[in-house]
Amino acid sequence: MSVKLYIQMEYYKNGTLDDLIQSGKLYQDLSRIWSILFNLLNGLKEVHANGIVHRDLKPSNIFFDDNGAALIGDFGLGYFVGKEVSTSTDGIENNENYTTAIGTILYAPPEQLANNQSFSAHSNVSTRITTKSDMFCVGLILYEMLLPPMPTALERYKAGRLRPEIKNSYQDIILHCLEENPKNRPSAQELIDMILSDDSIVNKKNLDELMLCLSKPNNSVFMTVTNTLMERVEQIRID
Repeated sequence: MSVKLYIQMEYYKNGTLDDLIQSGKLYQDLSRIWSILFNLLNGLKEVHANGIVHRDLKPSNIFFDDNGAALIGDFGLGYFVGKEVSTSTDGIENNENYTTAIGTILYAPPEQLANNQSFSAHSNVSTRITTKSDMFCVGLILYEMLLPPMPTALERYKAGRLRPEIKNSYQDIILHCLEENPKNRPSAQELIDMILSDDSIVNKKNLDELMLCLSKPNNSVFMTVTNTLMERVEQIRID
């Protein structure tokens, strides 16, 4: 007797991040991009705190609710590694309960690709999957959001160049997430702190967008950025 496992997910009628990228309405709207990124990081912070690695983060697995908040979906490859797993930069070596499955190849970090025989012969990367594997995907997702729409994600990556007006800070965030060594990638909370402490990113327009987001207590960003953002607001007002 064969057994099939089905995953039932809530239906979100507002489409996916991939739909929004392909519409051509996102890449020039930096405030919207950062709102989506904060939603994504806040969700990952909670997921990782509960010892879960998603392993298949990509734009088509990020959905929007009726308030426009981005939500992480499709945990079909999600793996529970235990709450004892640290999500800090130096927390990778603290637990040996790792998984070796591979998500979507184009979005897979080096350590996931190293688990595939087609790639492992040419890689010296550790094959242990951690919460930092999801952070690699965050870098790719941010990169896609900042590029104009192209027929396929592969073509977007082949383009290989952000618009001139994209500040170095944005590129630094992407490159930090795409570090080959997982230990050198930021955790979700570390990336939130990094963004909110960067004056070139938290400008008035982006700040207004975040303030609007924080005016909705049910928004998933609310609890994550309130304290840090209030400090940044006061600094900007003084300046």
